[in-house]
Amino acid sequence: MIGQNIAQAAALLKQGEVIAIPTETVYGLAGNALDEKAVWVLLQPLPPLVQAVEVVAV
Repeated sequence: MIGQNIAQAAALLKQGEVIAIPTETVYGLAGNALDEKAVWVLLQPLPPLVQAVEVVAV
């Protein structure tokens, strides 16, 4: 999950990772739309994706 660490979020996205972005009410999921792996992860059903999300910042 990315809090306010924009540099870390950018680095993860460049590596093809999927990140969680906090909003006022829910978390959004983001990935590089040009990265096939990231798109595949985002298109999967939510429960397997949630198990793969690693908390990297609060």
